[in-house]
Amino acid sequence: MPSEMILDLLTKQSATRLREMRDNLRAEITRLQFEAEYVERALEAKQSKKAAATAAPAVPGAPAAPQQAPGTDGDETLSGSGRSNKREPILQIARTDPERVWMPSDMRDALARQGIATTPDAIRVTMRRMLLEGLFERGPKHQGFILVTDDQDADSPAQSSPASNGGSEPPSMAPRPQEGGQE
Repeated sequence: MPSEMILDLLTKQSATRLREMRDNLRAEITRLQFEAEYVERALEAKQSKKAAATAAPAVPGAPAAPQQAPGTDGDETLSGSGRSNKREPILQIARTDPERVWMPSDMRDALARQGIATTPDAIRVTMRRMLLEGLFERGPKHQGFILVTDDQDADSPAQSSPASNGGSEPPSMAPRPQEGGQE
């Protein structure tokens, strides 16, 4: 009976919406499988550490500890459920393609490829904080984040350059157009 009700509700959706829902569910399943693998690895690491603590010194060929993100102190959590500092890995990834508009989900995928599991919400919060610090700026239509580089600071529209006023006078001396043709 409940499954019939769910099916009735779903059949009222458009085919496009159903495909979108299916794709979102598949992506969520993939993400959960990925996180489950890391939870398994963490459990194995804990068990091997317990066994190593009760046994003699570390045995060559023992399972390696979970991978730590570059530039971190090892306090990263693999499940994404605890607070951790992902600023440096985010900056390193953004520097690989500084012109790109990074969505939090894209950054999460890039972090996952480096062995750092997290959620788009956690990434979004971190990137917003980095935005407030001037490390990122908002993308077109106020979506996503773009890394602020030294080149962008020099080319920013807020700063005038001689080229912007014809190159004849310094920015502060550039003539300003007057409205209505009055002088």
